[in-house]
Amino acid sequence: MTTGTMTWHVPYRASLAQWHAERAVELGRAKLVTLLGGIGSGKTTLGQHVLRRVMSEWAPGSRSMIITPSYRTFGQVTLPEIRKWWPGEGVLWRYHAPASQPQITWYWGDGTRSIESTCVIRSAQDARTVEEIRGPTLAYILGDEVGTWNAGETAHNLAFGRLRQQPPSEVEDIWALWKWWPRALYVGSPRWGWLNRALGIKGRMPPQAWTTGFFPVARGKPSLSYYVRATRTEENTHNGPDYAQTLRLLYGEAFASQELDGDFVSPTGAVYPMYYETIHRIPHGVAMDLYRACSRKVGGVDWGFTQSAMVALGLDDDGRAVVVREWCKGGYTDDQMGAIAREWEEELGITDWYCDSEDKAAINRWKGRVEGSRAVTGRVHLADKAVDAGRNTVRNCMRLESKLRHPSGNAEVPGSWYYQSASCTQLHDATQALRYADTTEGEERDERKVKPKSATHLSDARRYAIHSALATAVHRTAWENF
Repeated sequence: MTTGTMTWHVPYRASLAQWHAERAVELGRAKLVTLLGGIGSGKTTLGQHVLRRVMSEWAPGSRSMIITPSYRTFGQVTLPEIRKWWPGEGVLWRYHAPASQPQITWYWGDGTRSIESTCVIRSAQDARTVEEIRGPTLAYILGDEVGTWNAGETAHNLAFGRLRQQPPSEVEDIWALWKWWPRALYVGSPRWGWLNRALGIKGRMPPQAWTTGFFPVARGKPSLSYYVRATRTEENTHNGPDYAQTLRLLYGEAFASQELDGDFVSPTGAVYPMYYETIHRIPHGVAMDLYRACSRKVGGVDWGFTQSAMVALGLDDDGRAVVVREWCKGGYTDDQMGAIAREWEEELGITDWYCDSEDKAAINRWKGRVEGSRAVTGRVHLADKAVDAGRNTVRNCMRLESKLRHPSGNAEVPGSWYYQSASCTQLHDATQALRYADTTEGEERDERKVKPKSATHLSDARRYAIHSALATAVHRTAWENF
């Protein structure tokens, strides 16, 4: 349990974008206010500042909900921001972390009465955790890093169905009633996918997004239910000197538009444009340290006509992935690959294999169902081969998080949810080389057509392992680590 009875706090100096978004929530300009910004632009900070005002000033006695990409994200990113920015002098707030129904409680009083405002925490990581959004009746929702919600569309639809809490009968002042009006604030870096579709944004945002904000156009008319404000990393007055400039030198132009300017950038060209050697590729010894700490150790297998590929990777309870071994060669039989798999099982402790479902005979040999074939020790599964969804899962793992510590210990390098050993040279080359096939103007892109073909084997094996394992994982909420 964490109790917020601090005698000091960091003074909050709002940027113009943060001020605009906060006023939009306070004045009820829209049912959903969205602040989209780059790394370190103050998105999460704004969310906690507004949440504090909802619980203590605007709607005391109400119930709110924080929705994050995972419970791990809440523990490592969101909760530290609450501890940093919420003042505690003269008030009392507590963070409860039981086995289920985690929540924050704000004890509010005006001298004659005492009211408790509560805020439950939920995850939009997958189909299982997103179901936990059902149930509570809410007055306010804070969506943190909404662009990286794996189950974003479902979470968004479920959450809006919970916004129906009414003010207490004693609240009669018209301004107080207006502040009780149920609403939501979403903050995060823009990601192409469910978020831009929900907001009705089909390309880059209009210029006024960074000055006054705008109401997206839906079905030919401005949607007054949604208000979008964008902000750049440079606008946050709390960043250290040269923070944004350092990142601009590190990123390419398109990635900087998304990660520093807070703009939507459609995924064209590279299949994994957010993969960066300086961030995601780490020394083998460091990768093995991360791997040994993972609760799940799995492998991905792609049976190829000219080449076959295997990868070994670790996954922690909330989806951080680290690849530590690769193999990609041609001319090997299924039994010969099985022998290599058994060596990996003994050395790396792999317990599950997610295999290309095209070759059922190979899977039967790995399971020992074919006479004369020796079974692998680990469980053999048919991989979930959904191409677009699988690549989105890998891209979400590759997302950067400025407040996560990079394994190198360099504070100027943002952390990520995906790393791979520097020894995996073929996978590194394949990730950088993989491109979508060229299309003519007006032609819809076929997600299955990528080039060069030689780069698909290892990347597909990785996709099978990460996407399939995350879809079937039983996630635990390690609250004791928070």
